[in-house]
Amino acid sequence: MREKSIEQFIAETNIENFRRRLINAPDEQTRALLTDLLRAEEAKLVALKKSSEAQ
Repeated sequence: MREKSIEQFIAETNIENFRRRLINAPDEQTRALLTDLLRAEEAKLVALKKSSEAQ
């Protein structure tokens, strides 16, 4: 099993943060922004994991 890269750690931390912030988002504009950021970070994490597995 490979050790997680720092990029994977950061992406996972960002995902957790965005999910927490979504719970208390004060308005629709903020929720939309956080949702977009969350989706982008989740896609980034998937790509990082695939890249790590290919090595």
